[in-house]
Amino acid sequence: MTQPQPDPTPGQTPEQPLGQTPPAAGAEPPPAPSMAAFEADLDALMNEKMGELDGMLAGLEQLVDRLEGEISQLEDLPDEPPA
Repeated sequence: MTQPQPDPTPGQTPEQPLGQTPPAAGAEPPPAPSMAAFEADLDALMNEKMGELDGMLAGLEQLVDRLEGEISQLEDLPDEPPA
């Protein structure tokens, strides 16, 4: 005697294993980002990084100015006679 096969539950076909749902009818993959959106994101990222670089450059300029001042002070010191 053969065992009766249970009826598939709604949303499941006999060929489909349990726990897997079929893709929704008419479901499409999400649209790919547009080139304009990609360019806008890239521009925003570049502007952020350029701002960071500008800040670093300003810090380097201040450091160079300070070092040049210290060097010129050392050059202006009178030479000490040898002991």
